[in-house]
Amino acid sequence: MEKESMYNPENDPATVNGKAITSLVLGIVSLVMTFLFVIISPILAILGLIFGVLGLKEIKRSGQSGRGLAIAGNTCSVIGLIISVIFIVFLVIGIVTFMQMDHSPPM
Repeated sequence: MEKESMYNPENDPATVNGKAITSLVLGIVSLVMTFLFVIISPILAILGLIFGVLGLKEIKRSGQSGRGLAIAGNTCSVIGLIISVIFIVFLVIGIVTFMQMDHSPPM
């Protein structure tokens, strides 16, 4: 007797897409890392966007759940990327301004 009721995750629409979860986690971590490690945050945000877009495409094709997670992940990733870029610009401006200051002692 052959088992025809074997579990197949591709046919189960109740499964949550893993790329959508990954996108949300990377988006949230990129937001937190913005205030801790400014250089790592844009990398995580870009990876979160990539996983979010791939997750949305996969969800549309397979019928899995997790569309909201992927959208939230994309949103967090975009916000994290924007804040990181702003922080990096301010950091560069601050460094350039400090380097142009006259540091010679007064006579």
